[in-house]
This record gives sequence, structure tokens and C-alpha cells, in this order.
Amino acid sequence: MNRFDITYFYGPTDDYIVKQEVIRDIADAGFTLIPVESNDPWVNRKALALCREYGLKALVRDGRVEKMLYTPGADVETLAQEVAREYQAYDDVIQGWYIVDEPQTGTFALLGRIQEAFHAVSPGKEVYINLFPDYASPGMLQAKDYDDYLEQFMTVVRPDVLCYDYYHFLQRDRSAKDAEFGIVPNEKEQGIREAAIGMEDRDGFFGNMQAVWEKGRKYNTPIMLIVLLVEHGYYRNLTRSEILWEVSHSLVYGVKRMSYFTYWLPAADDFWKYDNAMTDAEGRLQPHYYDVQSINVRLAHLGAELFDKTSTAVFHLDPSEKYGRPFEPYGGVCSVMGGASVIGFFDDGSFLVTNKDFRRDVILRLETTGGAMEQYDDMAGVWKPAGALERLSIEAGGARLLRFCK
Repeated sequence: MNRFDITYFYGPTDDYIVKQEVIRDIADAGFTLIPVESNDPWVNRKALALCREYGLKALVRDGRVEKMLYTPGADVETLAQEVAREYQAYDDVIQGWYIVDEPQTGTFALLGRIQEAFHAVSPGKEVYINLFPDYASPGMLQAKDYDDYLEQFMTVVRPDVLCYDYYHFLQRDRSAKDAEFGIVPNEKEQGIREAAIGMEDRDGFFGNMQAVWEKGRKYNTPIMLIVLLVEHGYYRNLTRSEILWEVSHSLVYGVKRMSYFTYWLPAADDFWKYDNAMTDAEGRLQPHYYDVQSINVRLAHLGAELFDKTSTAVFHLDPSEKYGRPFEPYGGVCSVMGGASVIGFFDDGSFLVTNKDFRRDVILRLETTGGAMEQYDDMAGVWKPAGALERLSIEAGGARLLRFCK
């Protein structure tokens, strides 16, 4: 990974990803990396050609690779060579190989072999695998607990990037949803359903983030998060401030790539009942397209500014937070008052301060060891003088990047 990227999980279907106007809309929304994931190599090659035209990078998901996970005795090395050769004309566009979503530990040894095989045939390309969140059951993980799941992944697969998905915002009134979703097709969906009942929102966003942050630091591996966007099942239609909240509270933990679930509206599903993606199923732009487009302008600047920095400490100024580390003076900051927030410090002395309230703006009061400060303008992508900053205004769900003048 050599730059901060913005991507998504689930994009245009085969009929649409080969259309110029569809790829143009993706680029215009501020995405820089997209999954190219048809089972038809011709479609993938056509999409890669359009990515080149619009300056996008791609993670290629070739269906033959995932099938290896369920094929005893598969010749991993030969297939990796075949897949790499299939797309060799687009080497400048391909950033890596997307292997599988939410694997169980029983596949980790083979995933490690697959990763080694692709590293051998395409040096410099990453291998991308997305993990379960911590609300998956031990049976779904095939591990005694989530820490065991992460530790096995890091030691057996030794991934290029540590990525997981986490969907925080639940429907406010789920009594009707219980009746709607009376038929639960599999263990994963049953587990998610049971976890959702009785909670306003999931309370483990920061616990999961902390666990992944610690593994990333331990193994010197960049971290990535896929956050909720599309309304489905027990997950509500988000406001722009709730989307911004997810982004801000990923950046504060030093993520090196952001992903949204989803860009394209998935096919009709009697259980999940997808709605309110960035586009509809025919590519027409929806309100969330413009929400994310505006957020991505700022995300691109902040992500690029933070990309080469290492997250050193993250503190919570919120007495109701069960999982985050309580604040203590650090990095020249003595206290932050005025509302619930998270403050993340980086190895160059800069720090990101968030507003944990996604409903209203806040004005925080900072007490520091003194000295003039600078504030990062995430719309323009430049540092600006902030003087002896004592009051910090942050919009609902937003964040501000600060540093002391040198």
C-alpha cells in the first residue's frame, strides 16, 4: 500500500461496469480504487481499460481464485500464474488481487498459500482479504473468540492489509422488522439479527476498532475499514452526519484506506431488502451519492495528510464509552472539554479530534501546554495558522486535524 485510497464494497454489475458513464460517475464521486469482480474475464478487462482512462486503480476479483478455497488439492501456483497472465496488459491499473470476503479460520492456511503465489507472479501487488467483525459468532469465525481469529489471520496469512467490516447504525424501531424478517436463511444472518435486537446502535464500534488497531501496530500492518452506507435489514438509512461519523472515527485510529458498503444497489433480497445506496440498480445517482461525494473531498485530503504518519495513541473523552481508552494528558494536550470526543495522536505530533455526536455540532475547549497551533483545512488540503487555539468548533460527526507550530 503506497497511498491513501477510497473504495467501496459492491459495485456495478457486469452490464454496467463496462459503461464509460458509470466509471466516470465513480471517479467523480472521489473514489480512487475500485473492485473489478466479474466472473467473466472479458468484463474485467473492459472495466480495467475504463479505469485506466479515468485514473482509477483496481483490485481484481477473479472467480476462479475464490473457488480454490473449496477445491481440495487445487494447484494454487498454476492458477495464480493463469490469472495474472489474463490481466497482464493492465498491470499499470491493477493494485492487487481481491481474494475473499469474511473467511473462516479453516481457510487461513490456504489463503496464505494463495497470497504467496500471487506475490510470486505479480511482485508489488497486494493481496486483499476482508475479515468478519467482532459481532460474528465463534462458530462463524471458527475461533474461540475474536482476538484468536485476528491473531490466527495475522500469523498464518500474514496479510498485506488488515481489513474488516463493521456496521454500526441500526434501525430505531425494530419491532416491525422482527415480523418482516421472520425467515432467517443462515447462521450469519441469524447472528446479526439477534445482535441487533434490543440495541439502539451497536455499542462495539470502538472495541472492534481498538482490537484491529492493536493487531495492526503489533504486526506493522496497515488497517482498513468497510463502513455502512446502504440501508438493509436491521441497518437504517444514514444521514450525511452519520456517514461522516464513520469516516472520522476510522481516521482517528489511523486507517490507511476507507471503504463504503455499498456503491451500487444490490439485487432484490427478501431478507436484506436493500435500499438507499449511492446509485440504484441501473446506475441512477441517489442522494447518498452526493453525501459521499462531498465527504470524499475532505477524506481524500485528510487521508493523504495522515497516510505516512503512524497512529501512536487514541483516547476517548466520553464517560459512557465502554471500550475506548480514557483520556490522559498526551502530546501537549492536557484536556478536551465541551462534548464527547475521540482524540488520536500521530508520530509527527499532529492529532485528530472528533465529535462523537452525529446529531449536533460542538464547540470543544482545549487546554494545552501552550504555544501557537495550526489547523488542517481539509477542503483545501493545506495547513493554516490557528493561533493559541482554545475553542474548537466541529460539525456533527466531524473531525479536525491540529498540530503545534514548530
